[in-house]
Amino acid sequence: LTGQRPIVAGSIMEYFARASAGTITPPSRLRPAVPRALDQVVLRALAADPRDRHPPAAALREALRRLDHPPRGPG
Repeated sequence: LTGQRPIVAGSIMEYFARASAGTITPPSRLRPAVPRALDQVVLRALAADPRDRHPPAAALREALRRLDHPPRGPG
C-alpha cells in the first residue's frame, strides 16, 4: 500500500517491541492519498492483539468493500 514496511526497527527485538505496543504508522502518513478510512481498516488488520483484528477474513473483505461502496443513508 505504501511501499514501506508497517513497522521499521533496527533489530528483531525492537521490531517485536514496537509490534506488541501497536506502534504502526498509518498508511496515510506515508502516502497522503490513502483515505483515512482505509487507515482504520489496515491498522485493525495489523493490530498486535489478534482479538482486535477482523475476526474472519470475510469481515476484513467486507470492511474493504464498504470503502469502495459506502452504505447509503435515507433520502
